Amino acid sequence: MTKSETAASRRTKSITRHLTAATHSKSSLSSEEDVKKTWRNATNFSSREQFIKFLKYLPNEIENLEYNVGVHLPGPLQDRVRYPNGWVDAYLDLEKASYAGENHVKTAEYQMTYGKQGLNSNIVVPFLLFGRGGPHNSGRRSPPLVTQQVIVGDPEDAKRIAKVHVTKSPNFTPFMYNSIISTTDDEEWHAMREHLVTAFLPKGSLQRIFPVTLDRAKFCPERLKNILAESKDGSVNISEFMLYETEAQLQLALFGNNREWMDETNQKFRMAMSGKMPVSYVKQYLGELIDNVNHVEASGPATAGVTSEGEVRGPLSDALRSLEFEGKADWGNALIFAFAGHDTTAHTLTWLVFELAQNMEIQKRLQNEVDAFFQSLNGRDMTYEDLSSLQFMTKCVMETLRKWPAVANGTYRQIRFDDYVKGPDGKDVLLPKGTHVQITNWNRHRSAELWGPDVNEFNPDREWRGDEIWNGDGFRAYNPSTERFSPFTFAPRDCIGKNFAQMEMRAILCYLLKDFTFELTDKAKAFDSSKFLGVNYGTMGPQDLTEDEWVKNVPGSVRPKRRPVGLSVLPVPRNK
Repeated sequence: MTKSETAASRRTKSITRHLTAATHSKSSLSSEEDVKKTWRNATNFSSREQFIKFLKYLPNEIENLEYNVGVHLPGPLQDRVRYPNGWVDAYLDLEKASYAGENHVKTAEYQMTYGKQGLNSNIVVPFLLFGRGGPHNSGRRSPPLVTQQVIVGDPEDAKRIAKVHVTKSPNFTPFMYNSIISTTDDEEWHAMREHLVTAFLPKGSLQRIFPVTLDRAKFCPERLKNILAESKDGSVNISEFMLYETEAQLQLALFGNNREWMDETNQKFRMAMSGKMPVSYVKQYLGELIDNVNHVEASGPATAGVTSEGEVRGPLSDALRSLEFEGKADWGNALIFAFAGHDTTAHTLTWLVFELAQNMEIQKRLQNEVDAFFQSLNGRDMTYEDLSSLQFMTKCVMETLRKWPAVANGTYRQIRFDDYVKGPDGKDVLLPKGTHVQITNWNRHRSAELWGPDVNEFNPDREWRGDEIWNGDGFRAYNPSTERFSPFTFAPRDCIGKNFAQMEMRAILCYLLKDFTFELTDKAKAFDSSKFLGVNYGTMGPQDLTEDEWVKNVPGSVRPKRRPVGLSVLPVPRNK
């Protein structure tokens, strides 16, 4: 037991001696199909009454609590005027927002409505927790658990809890099993992290695969010109372009796959993940990817016999192939790296183009920096080390991550031992061991109290704190974060691929901005800034204003329809 655990335990015992252990009602769901049916009803708002009917069969974690954190922290569960049926009404309201990709907006509204510290408030919201049982989170799906979670908005609490309470909530295990992002076993996560991080070492890996990243980045202007040549009105969906390119970077540089397989699977995998193709293709894709991992001629810095001067090729495939963990870690890791390894980066690039197209002076400054950067190379290829000189680009990227965090939801954790957060009057409120918490990014990144009155403006020149932009060094390997800023969440369970993302973004931006100026199309300009706040389905991109507000998903999708993501721009070739 650590010193912090010991102190917390003593403090807890002094105020909770009268409390008894919580009791939970058991689930009446007897089969995997019952669980799947409950999931469908939980996310299908045409059958609200059916969902309410199913609730009585679900295990309930809060109905018999003698100490209920929802009584001590504010939130919608206390509002019986707005939600007369309590948990059910509040949950369905929040899930309706999630269905529309607006759960980050709804959570912020709750903080502003019920908290006394605005977006820095800690509040409690209803939570239906899906998980997977069995050893290594790889057994059958668990019945959904009726519970609640604490939204941690206070910046000091957010950083401390993310750092200390590394145990994940099991809400990602139904799809990702015991992957590095979803395993609820701390020892398993730590061992997996130590093994996989070798693929992302700046000097041991990224520097040596940078030539692959560079070759693909050089191809970006040519590919964009080819797409433009086929465009009837001169517009391009830059979101789709960026998604394709970041998936290409992932497959070619990190996995070491060949271009033919990448081109064959790139769009189909992303369509299946977004409901535009049958989700069954994801299983086929992952099977092929895992087969590639096991057979591609890959080598990484941790490979036996590879010296510091040896070849590094497909380092992530090398690390995954030698990953010896039980359960379905291979399947879960293949999914999380294939999806999150490109999707979040592409959204960040798209949001940056969105902002540059509205702020032509900023775009021109960035182009000037890029032009000067290429001139300084004197005709040679850029290297990984050269990227740190792009200091204004760093500010633009970080300001994009602040205003439009690709992972607006942040991270989901379980409290490992009794701890405390600030209550509405500044007094400590107990979070018992096992409490589910969500440390969101959107609320702190959009807090005027933390960032000033221009918080909703795109301002790369704002007053940054040291670790937010690597103390002005341009680009470094450690996690850029402060109490108010955590685009990759907080160490030690932060994004393992952050440095690869920073590397590929800079290479792609250099070659695109060297050859193009980006403008918004008339349809893309027609947005209401008070409502245009991103579409958040796990990762957050801009709503595609060239399509209907809602589009149908293919049959068999979790949700029958969705709000489309995309950004229509006019890439204008530069006259240099």
